[in-house]
Amino acid sequence: MRILLLSDIHGRTSLLWRILEKETFDAIFVAGDFTYFEPLSRLKRIFKKMREITSAPIYFVPGNCDPPDLIAFSDESQKIFNVHEKAIPFEDKIVVGFGGSNITPFSTLIEFPENIIKDKLANILEKINPDKTLLLTHVPPYNTLDKIYSGEHVGSTGLREIIEKFNPLAVFCGHIHEEQGVTYIGRTIVIHPGPAMRGYYAIVKINKDKITPILRKI
Repeated sequence: MRILLLSDIHGRTSLLWRILEKETFDAIFVAGDFTYFEPLSRLKRIFKKMREITSAPIYFVPGNCDPPDLIAFSDESQKIFNVHEKAIPFEDKIVVGFGGSNITPFSTLIEFPENIIKDKLANILEKINPDKTLLLTHVPPYNTLDKIYSGEHVGSTGLREIIEKFNPLAVFCGHIHEEQGVTYIGRTIVIHPGPAMRGYYAIVKINKDKITPILRKI
C-alpha cells in the first residue's frame, strides 16, 4: 500500500496537479488546508479536478483555513471520505480523523479548545484497536514537528495526550509550514509531509504494520 500524504495546499493547485501526475499511489490522505479562506465551491472544484487525474480514494480532514461547511462535506460515491470525528476502515487498518486546529491568535475558521480535541478523539479511540489506527489530523501534537519561525511550539497538547495514552500506529499531520519530517512519540510514528503549496509531500508505504515514509519535494 502506497499513500500519497499531502497537507496545506492553500489553493495553490498547480503544484498539486504535478504531484498527482508524477507519483504512483493507492490512496491519498490530505491533512487539511486545501484553501486559504475560500468557499466550499472552490473545494468541490479541487476534488473534481483530482478525480479527473486519479481514481485513488481520498481521505481528508478540514484545516483551520478551510470553510466550516467542509466539516459536513463528503462524497463517498466518488470515494472522497471526510474522516473528521470518524473512524473509517482502510484496508486492514482504521483511519481516525480530527480537523481544524487548536486555538490560534488569529481566530481562523475551524478551531477547537484542547479539551474538545482530546475528548472527541478519546471517545473514538477507546472503542477501536490502536494497533491498527492511522490518525489523520491537521494540527501536529505539541512539541513534535510544530515549531514556527519564532521557535515557539504551537502544536496541540490535547492531541499529544491522546497519542501518549492510546499509542496509535501512526499520526499524519500538517498545519505548520516551517516543518517537514518524521519522528516518534513512543512507538507511534508521526509524519508531517510539509506544505504542498511549496511542493512538499510524502509517500508512505505500509506493509502490514511496518510504515516507511519517504519525504519529497517536487
